Amino acid sequence: MSTTVNGDPGATQPDASGAAAAGLTAADRSFDDYQMRHLLPLVRGISRAGLIAYVAALVIAFAAGVLNTGLIWRVLGVSLALGAVMWALERDTSQRRWIPYGFAFLAFYEVAIALFASANTLGVAWVIPAFVVLPVVTSPVWMSHRHFVIASVVTAIAPFVAFTVLPSSRIDFYELLTYMFAATVCSAVTHMYFSRLMHAHFQLEGQLREQAHTDDLTGIFVRQRFHELADLAVRRAQHRSEPVSALFIDVDRFKSINDKLGHSVGDAALVLVATALQDRLRPVDVFGRLGGDEFAVVLPNCRVHTAMQVAQRLRAAVAGLDSPAGQLTISVGVAEMRAESNGLVGLLDDADVALLNAKAAGRNRVELFRG
Repeated sequence: MSTTVNGDPGATQPDASGAAAAGLTAADRSFDDYQMRHLLPLVRGISRAGLIAYVAALVIAFAAGVLNTGLIWRVLGVSLALGAVMWALERDTSQRRWIPYGFAFLAFYEVAIALFASANTLGVAWVIPAFVVLPVVTSPVWMSHRHFVIASVVTAIAPFVAFTVLPSSRIDFYELLTYMFAATVCSAVTHMYFSRLMHAHFQLEGQLREQAHTDDLTGIFVRQRFHELADLAVRRAQHRSEPVSALFIDVDRFKSINDKLGHSVGDAALVLVATALQDRLRPVDVFGRLGGDEFAVVLPNCRVHTAMQVAQRLRAAVAGLDSPAGQLTISVGVAEMRAESNGLVGLLDDADVALLNAKAAGRNRVELFRG
């Protein structure tokens, strides 16, 4: 059954719950999260390719007879270290620890190149290409300019330290200087390009997601997005044994507005109604347009008596609108989650029954469902 409650239109709504509000926006990821998810596969691919390239260089150098067998244990040891870092990257499911792993792999690789130079009999000039390629290959994976600068310092200083410690000619040193300068410039350009490209993609995806989630006329959640967030709010309330209520709202005699005044006037009226409703709801409340002139609201952590006050406040706000369609009114059905309710579906069904009773009782009123 349902009963009419004449609540105070000016009643204060319950305060927003910060925890619940955070839960409703948990799906919205920051740019850092976006980068982490998209760059991790690239980091893993680079680490695999780097380890394979280093092992291949060892095999080729061994086959060519240019490795000092007395020092080969050094390069084999650093190969195991590279493999351990790569294994850690592969096993990382948090998608958040790959940055230190990436720096570790880079540092180990610089050491590995230097050890390879010390263990072969052809001199340091043979490893210049490896020192040069490393900063260029890794430049797209650094999430921030600060990370890129740190990586650039590592890849620039390590080769010159190696050439200072190991036997090398002045020509070798100048050759390294020339190629490292070109590599640093190239890696900076590549990093800036990929950074801007990823940021542009992130913004575009955000815009597309926003368009998919919101009604293009009223700017509130569309039916599908409303059900997703409302279901999340209801399940959270059930898990925490908290109350949750719902409002089912219908604009009275809206079809006659479209028939008599045209759809443009009807659309303007819907925008006014949606704005008036949204302005009087909490940020934590889930508000959506279900289609046509029907709206729904899920009120987390809200008892039914407070939900009735909110509904009366919304009804009064719409009745006071200055609309090109003339006097606008709404009918509202109110329900609170029951133990026997089938989650969000049952809650909205109860509110819908109360709405039908409100319209049958003369419209422009609030009805409460009581099972």
